[in-house]
Amino acid sequence: MSVGLRFFLAYIRRNESYIDSAHLPELTQYPLVSILVPCYNEEEVVAATISKLFGYTKYPNFEVLCIDDGSKDRTWEVLSDIYDSGKYPNLRIIRILHNAGKAHALTQGAIAARGEYLLGVDADSFLGEEAMRHLVTNIEGLKNNVAYFLGTKRKGIGAVTGNPLVRNRSTLLAKIQIAEFASVIGLIKRAQRLYGRIGTVSGVCVLFRRRALMDVGWWDQDMITEDIAVTWKLQLNGWEVHYDPAARCWMLVPETIKGLWAQRVRWAQGGAEVLFRHWKIMFHPRYWGQLPVLLEQIISIIWTFLWYISMFVFFYQWLVLGNLNWMAVSLGGLLVVVCMLQLAVSVRFSRRYDPGIMRYVIWAAWYPFLYWFINPLTVTRALPKAIKAARRGGQAVWNSPDRGLGT
Repeated sequence: MSVGLRFFLAYIRRNESYIDSAHLPELTQYPLVSILVPCYNEEEVVAATISKLFGYTKYPNFEVLCIDDGSKDRTWEVLSDIYDSGKYPNLRIIRILHNAGKAHALTQGAIAARGEYLLGVDADSFLGEEAMRHLVTNIEGLKNNVAYFLGTKRKGIGAVTGNPLVRNRSTLLAKIQIAEFASVIGLIKRAQRLYGRIGTVSGVCVLFRRRALMDVGWWDQDMITEDIAVTWKLQLNGWEVHYDPAARCWMLVPETIKGLWAQRVRWAQGGAEVLFRHWKIMFHPRYWGQLPVLLEQIISIIWTFLWYISMFVFFYQWLVLGNLNWMAVSLGGLLVVVCMLQLAVSVRFSRRYDPGIMRYVIWAAWYPFLYWFINPLTVTRALPKAIKAARRGGQAVWNSPDRGLGT
């Protein structure tokens, strides 16, 4: 086991796409990147995001397109004032009168964009200074256009997803999510790259090749999570998807249970919708490269119901029969130890990109409790919603999320 763990850690270190910003290689040319910022009720945050994009981004050739997707607040007025000020010549704004969903907003922005590369950034997120250079260097520098995998021709790199980090760190709930976003999610993406597939790009920061998006028909506008859906479409159509942890993006996370619940139900619903749409790939060998991600999604749903059964049996034996199952307690303790080991390994890699993460490690102890109790409930709530959405079809619109305090 120790040999296997050392091999895993060595493999990740060797394949880590991190390049120190001071030694980031210069590109022979800097292709135009169009940054797409979809907005829905973002009057409080979008001005700061635009300021950060133009004030701190070191990539020399980019434009910003802000797409107001039928906001009900003053988002359009804020965008108009910024545009009319003339402070940012490379800023363009697009107005959609009626909310039609994030996927629709991104598609409209992509059609209007001038760049071959399209960078999706959420309206409440701050892009790292070197993030765009890392993403472009990654997508330009890796040459795999002639590779083959299980009989499916690989078309090259269609997308590179960045590394979302939490910037509001004042509350207990936000501190717990620091461990999740900076560590666990990143470790999962690293592990998924070992078998050549990623479950989803991070919609908060991801660079797409325009040609790849056109090849798969842009984003699915009937899916609640456009980032999960487009990741699967790209990989099933022969495009590679990569993860670059050095492309940092600072995001806001929910700071209330209600906000966290809404976010996680949406994520679970999006995963279920993708599963319902693509489950037949298991019968087609040409798509078997995607099977690990598919099976991971199926197992997570099965785990939800097994969790319910095991909790019912445990508490029934303890509270009704008066028999505390020490075997179950021991297994639960073992799961906690394994989870904390996973967190320790992930923090080992994440502190390179988020040096301050070590001071929040103590809060990571709450993560297993939060995940094990909230995740099964969100999956249970999301499954009926996913089934209903699959039957109904139509546009998948979005709601204003819990932004946190932004501190």
